[in-house]
Amino acid sequence: PMISKIVTLVYEIFSVIIFPIAICRYIHYKIHTFLGYYLMVPSQFYSKKVKIHFYDAKGNPTKEVKQKKYLRKGRQNLKEVFNAEVVNIKTADGAKLNGMFIPGKDPYGRDLKRDGPLIIHFLGQGGRYEDLGHYKEVISSIKNHNILVFNDRGVVKSSSIATREGLFLDAEAILQYAKKRLNVPKEKIILHGHSFGGIKATYLASKHRDLKLLNDRS
Repeated sequence: PMISKIVTLVYEIFSVIIFPIAICRYIHYKIHTFLGYYLMVPSQFYSKKVKIHFYDAKGNPTKEVKQKKYLRKGRQNLKEVFNAEVVNIKTADGAKLNGMFIPGKDPYGRDLKRDGPLIIHFLGQGGRYEDLGHYKEVISSIKNHNILVFNDRGVVKSSSIATREGLFLDAEAILQYAKKRLNVPKEKIILHGHSFGGIKATYLASKHRDLKLLNDRS
């Protein structure tokens, strides 16, 4: 493991210094982003032409937008409405996860501190945190807790390919970010797994018995 970390560090340094390597990394990132936007989401068969459909309370279609625009608008809504910030972390095996930290509100409507009570939300299969930006009422209903949520590896801007081991490494990396970077005490952390996300939440709870666990539809 130590040798692997040293090799990774050396590679990271040289990829910045040596121009051809930097170009290759950029091309690799753009290819991944393309696949994440158009192939690696819910059904695994989305394409550039696929549109997201919106419906009213009665189930009648109201509008449709292209997927890329839908994702971009979701991120924008989270930033503008909830002062959310983009978070990028690296896992133990080098995968890069893209997520959002969404500040909660105290009883007086003020943003909570970064080390305040935190819900780590694990999305269901095919879920993307950008979807949350289109359900502002749901986010607004969560009181006195910040929210930390990441896209799974291989989804949208998160890199690599999903594997069983990778899912657990992702979960651990997210938890360590919450504890060490946000400085959230373990007694203030709630693991929330939705559907497939319950696997990661339950795994963490089994490894860290002092964390609270809440799963739904899992």
